[in-house]
Parts: sequence; structure tokens; C-alpha cells
Amino acid sequence: MPHLIQLPTPFPVGPVNVYLLEGEPLTLIDCGPKHPETLAALEAGLAEHGHRLEDIRQLIITHHHMDHVGLAKTVVERSGASLLTHPFNVPYFADYEAERKRHLPF
Repeated sequence: MPHLIQLPTPFPVGPVNVYLLEGEPLTLIDCGPKHPETLAALEAGLAEHGHRLEDIRQLIITHHHMDHVGLAKTVVERSGASLLTHPFNVPYFADYEAERKRHLPF
């Protein structure tokens, strides 16, 4: 069963939704922007469902917007999760800060 976790963002767009899919492997769909408040909210949301960030085994990124990809490196480094995304999105992981600045008006 999917669980909705709503995360705050520092962007005018407001909060972003990510989804936790329980089962094997434990999967997170999208991860929110790279921001301390967002990370804290993600950890709290996972805890509500009995999980920690380190439990994630698979991270699926739906698209390259900063409010969906920012914490990908943190999730993968802390959990060892596999990262699945379309090849189009790969450059956004290579240099997050450059992409963040490019999309700042978002």
C-alpha cells in the first residue's frame, strides 16, 4: 500500500508529495528538495510508518524538478538504495547546485 508523505519546500510552489511503497524492496518515489526542513520531515514521515531513511532499498525519481530530486544523494548514501530514473534526469544528479541555481525562479 502506498503512503503519501507531504514535504515542505523552500520554493514558492509549496509542499511536494513523495510516496513510500511498502513491500520488497521498500521504495520511495521522489524525495523532495535538498533542505534541512525537508530532510527532517521525510525522516518523520518514514518514522510514522515504522521506517528509517536507512531502510529504503529503492528510490524512484519521476522527473528532474528540484523539489523532487534534491535529497536523492542523501537517500542513496545513507541507505544504499538503488536509484531508478529516466536517463534524461541524470545530468540533474551530476551537479545539483548548478541545476538549482538555473531553476531558482521556479
